Amino acid sequence: MVPETEKKTLLVETLCEKEGEGWFMCSNEHYLAVGVDTSLLIYHIDTLELLRTISTDHPSETRIRRGEFRPGFPTVIGIGYFNGLCDIIDVDKEKLIQRLEGAESEIKSVSFSPSGERLSFSTRDGSVWIWKETEGEWEIEEIIEYSENDVKTAIWSEDTLVTMGYSNETVIYQRWEDEMCEVKWEIDAILKTTCTHWDGAFIHDGPSTYLGTVTQDGSLAIYHKESTWKEQLTQSISFYPVIAICQVSLPHSQDVFGMITNRNTLSLYSTSGSLFFKQIVASPEEEPIDLLFSKKASSLFILFFSYVQRKRSVRVKVVRGLGQWV
Repeated sequence: MVPETEKKTLLVETLCEKEGEGWFMCSNEHYLAVGVDTSLLIYHIDTLELLRTISTDHPSETRIRRGEFRPGFPTVIGIGYFNGLCDIIDVDKEKLIQRLEGAESEIKSVSFSPSGERLSFSTRDGSVWIWKETEGEWEIEEIIEYSENDVKTAIWSEDTLVTMGYSNETVIYQRWEDEMCEVKWEIDAILKTTCTHWDGAFIHDGPSTYLGTVTQDGSLAIYHKESTWKEQLTQSISFYPVIAICQVSLPHSQDVFGMITNRNTLSLYSTSGSLFFKQIVASPEEEPIDLLFSKKASSLFILFFSYVQRKRSVRVKVVRGLGQWV
């Protein structure tokens, strides 16, 4: 039976198209940032006007890999590069605040803790770096070297850090502080999987926390935490790998997980695993790379690779109309 919501239609428009390579987008209540090669495109989140293009001082072959805005600091963004460096940048002043060095392989993800006090990035060599700001300086708090494989994603929920990647497991770390005020990051749970998990997102529903992850074999896995983490379900949703997932907030409705399935379809799933909505949003030449939901804009943004006259370009689409679910 087709969900009633599938009969609704969302408006899909192209926000921008730039020649080059782009691997990420991020947003906050003020800005949308898109990485293209070594530059950041900064848009106003309300008007979607391009405000500025920030060129980093990295060589042209050193592209931006991932990035995220710092909570509580609306003009500050952390961006990681293919060469293992991570920059903290003020996008209003177009100024480098600090460069975080030490990693020797490609940065795969960049994520701030909800408080903005900590930053993590994961790497191709399997290490996860946790940094903490102290008196205006970012310092290494811990380097986790549990995984021997590429860690695709590291995401936060309060003092919980979750990683996933080529090791066929999702690892949940908890921060502890002993009587000597030493901070330790210890494994709280290991959720075994059968293939690579590319990305994850949290949904908090009252006392319950849900973790959704998407996989190389086109599956959606949902985990539920009460006293401990347990797998709620794993189901096939796509003939192709699903590489990005995000939390989507709908008016007067429970939050859902958003993702691109079968390379062309925006699909929204509830925390119970039920299909809430789907709509084709991509053409055959577009390859989905990233997506995010902006509550401020009440819109989804999807980043694609496309090939135009044998040249790779970045295309960002905005999906509007989510406010119709009232």
